[in-house]
Amino acid sequence: MQQNIRLCNPPNRAEISFLSREQQTFLTDPYRFNPHTPDLVPRKEDLTLPVPVDFIWEAGAEFSTIQIPDTPEFKTICRQIKGSRRTLKNTMSRFRAKVSNLEHGKTWFWRVTDNRNVSEAQTFTVADQLPRWIRVEHVTNVRDLGNWKTTSGKRIRQGMLFRGAQFDPPWTNQPHGSRLTPKGKKVLMEDLKIHTELDLRGCKGTPLKGIARYELLPFSAYASWRECGIFTDEQMQNVKKIFEIFADRKSYPVYFHCQGGGDRTGTAAFLLETMLGLSEEDCMTEYELSNLSVSGERSRFSREWTQFMAKFQTILPDGSLQEQVCEYLRRCGVSDAMQEKIRSLLLE
Repeated sequence: MQQNIRLCNPPNRAEISFLSREQQTFLTDPYRFNPHTPDLVPRKEDLTLPVPVDFIWEAGAEFSTIQIPDTPEFKTICRQIKGSRRTLKNTMSRFRAKVSNLEHGKTWFWRVTDNRNVSEAQTFTVADQLPRWIRVEHVTNVRDLGNWKTTSGKRIRQGMLFRGAQFDPPWTNQPHGSRLTPKGKKVLMEDLKIHTELDLRGCKGTPLKGIARYELLPFSAYASWRECGIFTDEQMQNVKKIFEIFADRKSYPVYFHCQGGGDRTGTAAFLLETMLGLSEEDCMTEYELSNLSVSGERSRFSREWTQFMAKFQTILPDGSLQEQVCEYLRRCGVSDAMQEKIRSLLLE
């Protein structure tokens, strides 16, 4: 152990949060719950990015690296980040590394190494907050579907399903022609370990290079979106294919997306979350989180959403929303056995 490595921030056993003020207040924003006309004008600022936490330490070496596992044995390092160095007046240097994207509600461990010596280990906890936004450079609206609690008390597993926007968009708030950067790809491939890219766009884009599995399923949204919705024979077949992917243990972790991650992606997420047992309110809130992205407001009061909910009422008029969605999935060919298999894979 190197005696001249001093861990400064966060303090030992501290609780940290990656959520911005806007992200935290959004869940209780009264505006969402009052009838209004949705604002479809895209945001100029992407508010979906988590706020990195500065990890700071002092050391006598010219370079050093922070290591973050989720067990005290440090056998599997979940994050390893080289610190940026600033020389102090004495023989010590101060290092800083920005950390984000860790699972919420967990205790983590951290230490510093310069490849010859290792500091003491300390612990910190990521606050048990919703949602878990993911920072992927130049990609908006990325979040983990995990950590949401069902009405039965179970939680969706973190690290299994990620939703978001496409990887190759020239978004209005970014330089023209910006694309997924090597740093962003590293997050997807190394940190999240994405195995399957499920592309719900109408035409094939550029699959993420190096991805093990790429599936293109041109999907619709809602009940009458682009005059078809998800209730046509063709779209119901696509729903079955989507859920077959969700039922395959080998698919995970999965990243599913359309263009902006709001409509087609939001519809697929709603079907899955409702089937898993999230409350209607939580399903609508998770859908509306896309309001923080750069693609315009998604609202429970929109014409598309109210027609969508009305359509499920015709499927099973006296049933709960979960029962209605599960019956719709059966009509798509998603059997009770397949639905139960997905629950066994995704619920803790």
